[in-house]
Amino acid sequence: MAAQDEPGAQHSSSTTPIKPGQEDKPTGLDAAERMHSDRPGTQASGGESRTFMSHILLRTFQQVKHENSLDDSKSGKTELSEGISLDEKPDLPATTAQVLSEEDLKGAVSQLKNPAIKMKKDSLFTWKVVTDRLQLVGLARHPIAVNDATRDFTFNRHYLHNLYGGSFVDTFLHPESLKVQFTGVDDFMCLRLDYNPHAPVNPGDPGLLFTYRSADRFAKYAARVNRVFVRTKASPALWQYMGQYRLYTSESLTKDEFASQPPVVRKTWAKAVLTRKQGGDICTRVHLRKIHGKEPAQGEVSKVAQEKKSLKQAKNQLTWSDIAAAYERGEEEIRVYAMKCVGYDAKFQSILAQNYKNFSPPTGKQKPKFQRTSREMRTGEKATTNRKRKRDPNTQEPSEESDGDMESAGAEEEEEEEMSDIDKPHYVPRATRSRPNAKLRRVRTE
Repeated sequence: MAAQDEPGAQHSSSTTPIKPGQEDKPTGLDAAERMHSDRPGTQASGGESRTFMSHILLRTFQQVKHENSLDDSKSGKTELSEGISLDEKPDLPATTAQVLSEEDLKGAVSQLKNPAIKMKKDSLFTWKVVTDRLQLVGLARHPIAVNDATRDFTFNRHYLHNLYGGSFVDTFLHPESLKVQFTGVDDFMCLRLDYNPHAPVNPGDPGLLFTYRSADRFAKYAARVNRVFVRTKASPALWQYMGQYRLYTSESLTKDEFASQPPVVRKTWAKAVLTRKQGGDICTRVHLRKIHGKEPAQGEVSKVAQEKKSLKQAKNQLTWSDIAAAYERGEEEIRVYAMKCVGYDAKFQSILAQNYKNFSPPTGKQKPKFQRTSREMRTGEKATTNRKRKRDPNTQEPSEESDGDMESAGAEEEEEEEMSDIDKPHYVPRATRSRPNAKLRRVRTE
């Protein structure tokens, strides 16, 4: 694994982060989009000076549906909400749902696919679920002004980690402050298609993000522009920059929509909630409903969820079927965010692609080979291959920021996959009483 950059150290072209200057801002962003969400400014609308607050942009799915259904015979345009200027509003296709037939909508969604990316069909949500949510931001692709080779460039995620720091398994990297001071970049979002099958798979495409994280815990990501990367290939793991995206609160999955999904989708969600540490609140609520037959008080939920022993006991009394049933009854909900591409940082992507030739990715993992024991030698049996591998103490754990999201619910699996690229095991003999040098002990190389 490449060494971490020390603050103040000299950087070669292979490990020097790209520090966007004023001219390096994502292309296609207007003044309102360039602003950080927590930074107030002013916009002119109808001759008035109005205060810009980005959270106003996060209109609900129901509000957009209502606007789309209004009779626009007066002006042919949707009336702007109070306090939002035309420049501040996203490009919402007010007539898309009215003009296109179901067949046309289905065809439009199919255009968001990428034939070069392998997707498990049984992991996809129905096209109706997808179109209902994507109409919030429209189905149009944001124009990308780079050549195809640069646009389609993919890379090992350790390349991004070495350049910018932060986690290489979490959805949000959260680089250390010294790295951010040097690079000026801290807006990364990394999504996996096995947990977010409707994330963008072509740069500039709209997409959907699913999460069981509560709205208040996800607010800071929904209120900013995110630099989105998607893992487009699982083995070897390769990632691609898709563009700069805003997230808009869409309608949560209904109980009927969840129940109508393929069994593997429901099971994947339920197992992630049950097995991950950050699914504790949900598991606690399901457990308390199961034993008391009523909705638990928040104080009771917090008491159990924050006590390790109690939480473990609660989870041990649940199965993934219990979790899935809670979603099917509407007792728990899966939140959905529509992803709209609002810009593309062409210079950022170009420099990533140009410098990758100087990067040495971690060595690919090899399947461990086991030498036969003396008993296996005598009986002719095959060498045992089910010996467990001890966890490397240096293995990175997912941070608290990776919790509660299907976009990061597989962090531990990715961690295993990515770290095994670094830790290449080999074997040295260790004597036994019955046969010297027959038993093997595995030693890791750093």
